[in-house]
Formats: sequence, structure tokens, C-alpha cells
Amino acid sequence: MTAAAPLDRERLHRRLDKAFGAGATGPGDRRIIRAPGRVNIIGEHTDYNDGFVLPVAIDLEVRLAIVPVDEPRIRLVGDDGSTATIELAPLPPPGDAWHDYVAGTAWALREAGQPLHGFDAVLA
Repeated sequence: MTAAAPLDRERLHRRLDKAFGAGATGPGDRRIIRAPGRVNIIGEHTDYNDGFVLPVAIDLEVRLAIVPVDEPRIRLVGDDGSTATIELAPLPPPGDAWHDYVAGTAWALREAGQPLHGFDAVLA
């Protein structure tokens, strides 16, 4: 197995430009969002059931490079070149695809009363 390319900001910006058009937005409109990985050394699903857990950060992560759009949809491009579009009005029913986690997050935000905004993103 070969190591994945670094998830540096410039690489993500280049991939965003390639996927959705260079110069579509100014640099101030772009965002890089990083979610570090973690594992639980002891305990799974016990931290919210009054049990004990020992979460530990790992060197894996997920990053999204996003550009807001004025349309009620999310367009995603995965690191492997796969693509997906999620309509925000109405949200699609739960499915079995790689992008369903993003749709589920949108659903949870809407349920919590948060406004939803469309964006184009590269997921790495």
C-alpha cells in the first residue's frame, strides 16, 4: 500500500480549482476544515452510557476544502475522484453511499434548527 499524498492546504486548493473551476471564488471564500482521527483504547459506546473510555488521537485525519455557493445543494469530490451531489431541499433519504455521512450531518443540523447552506467541496 502506498502512502496517501499529504493533506496540505495548497494541494486541497489546487484540487478544489480543478474540480470546480479555478478562480470561481476569492481566497477569502474558501475554508479548510480538519477532523483528526481517534480510536478508543478501551470502551466503545460507553462514554454516553456512564462507562469508561480512553480515546487516543491518531495520525489520520479528514479534511474538507469548501467554497460556499448560493444553491441548496452540496457537491463533493472524493480523494479517489468519486463525485456526489446532495440536494438540501429536500434532503435525500438515508442510503448506502460514501457521501451519506455528509447528508446525515446536514439532516442533524437542520433538526437542531441550524440553517443549511450549499457548498462545493473536496474531501481528502
